[in-house]
Parts: sequence; structure tokens; C-alpha cells
Amino acid sequence: MSLETLVKLVNQLGITVDFLLQDSVKLDDEHFIDHMRQLVMGRNIKEKQMVLDMAKLLLSHLDDIKS
Repeated sequence: MSLETLVKLVNQLGITVDFLLQDSVKLDDEHFIDHMRQLVMGRNIKEKQMVLDMAKLLLSHLDDIKS
């Protein structure tokens, strides 16, 4: 794969090259924060707020299930 193809791929996926090339998944908070950042990159503030609202709603339901 050429560098140009790699750059096109990560741009299309909305992720960084280092994220794509990492050889193991980090299972820490920083990994999840980075992943969320990658997911909302390029979205407008309204879309980002919608993602945040959905995450809060999902977590609220998870808390209810645990109770």
C-alpha cells in the first residue's frame, strides 16, 4: 500500500495513521477517549452534542440495569 493510499484510507475512516497501525488495543481510559475523539472528528457541534447526549442516555440505562 502506498503512503497516498494510506492517507486516503485514514481520511475516509476519520482516524489517524497511528490509530490504524497500533498493534494492540489499549484497554485504558485514554484509548476510549481517543476513540471517541476519532469518531466525532469532523462533525459539527450539534452532531457532537447529539453523540454526547446519546452516550449519557445509554449510560443511564446501563446504571438502571445494574440497580
